Amino acid sequence: RTLTWEQVEEIASDFYDGASLEKKFRDKFDEPLPDAINTAHQIYIVAAEMDPVSETIVRYLSEEYSANINVIFFRHFQDEERGEFLGRSWLMEPSEVQTREASGKRRATLSLEQLRESAGEKGVSDQYSALFEFFSNRARIWRTKSNVAFVFDLGEGRRSVFSAYPGRSSAEEGLYTDVRPDLLASVFGVNEAAVQAALPGKPDRASDTGFTYGEVHYFRSAEQVRELINALLGGEKPLDE
Repeated sequence: RTLTWEQVEEIASDFYDGASLEKKFRDKFDEPLPDAINTAHQIYIVAAEMDPVSETIVRYLSEEYSANINVIFFRHFQDEERGEFLGRSWLMEPSEVQTREASGKRRATLSLEQLRESAGEKGVSDQYSALFEFFSNRARIWRTKSNVAFVFDLGEGRRSVFSAYPGRSSAEEGLYTDVRPDLLASVFGVNEAAVQAALPGKPDRASDTGFTYGEVHYFRSAEQVRELINALLGGEKPLDE
């Protein structure tokens, strides 16, 4: 549920031995990968029997919160001739659960204006504006409920090379970003060491690395952003196709 678009693609790339999720999706369904993925989830509880309290909780989550949750019961039977049978039944009709889930309220993807406002509220407006102005003219823009990601076509598929999370930022620590230095270097045609040298230091907190696709870096000023931009412009400027 908490995986970002880029994390889902990273998992898929590992599973498919380097092939991109976009290519596998197109090969399978003959249409492009949707802009929004990982937006709906199903929870199935498999059991032989369930106590009444647990059943009540499942019904409550489904009916009150439109959660796509259900219980499937399996029972094993054997007749006199030693024939074996597996019986299956649902706690709630699957069609009813899916209808409730489809009509349930979802928190919408944040607009670019909302992301900009969030950056201002967190005291990182200057850093966010400098990064957005630079990357938005060169990359595709992806928005989620928490971040803006700048995506480039790297041949084998679209990859996010830089993401900014205004909501996780603060005036004290700076703008929270998730960076792929290796992909940045490849896209802009510069040395990866130059990109690493231009990035601000990594945080000390180990917890910050558990939600990321690349490396966590906090930009504490617009000047740090300009240092990175200068390093990237040392190579050929990419043009988005």
